[in-house]
Amino acid sequence: MTKRRSAYQPLESVDVIRMQTPKGYDKLGFVVRAAEQPRSFLVKSQGQEYQRNRRHLLKVPEQSEVDEKNAVVEESPAAEELAKTKEKETEKNSNVVITRSGRISKPNPKYIN
Repeated sequence: MTKRRSAYQPLESVDVIRMQTPKGYDKLGFVVRAAEQPRSFLVKSQGQEYQRNRRHLLKVPEQSEVDEKNAVVEESPAAEELAKTKEKETEKNSNVVITRSGRISKPNPKYIN
């Protein structure tokens, strides 16, 4: 191993990963198996199978559910809890606005009637 190359965590079958795209590590998937080429893996994400080099895969601690067809469900339990919390907050305050990005915007109480 050279000084420039950092050691990646080893990947095994059914490890949950995020794939690098031009927008960042936004595709959630899982490792199917190691490919024939060195440092390459077959990855399944959103119902499609991809072959990616190890450098484009990020092992994540997220626990996603794998259904019978081996398709990863995008929503993790943490994301579901966050959505429920946001819904409860909006029910409490009728002045609360949820932006397109999902951020909760509350009005300043100093300026409310």
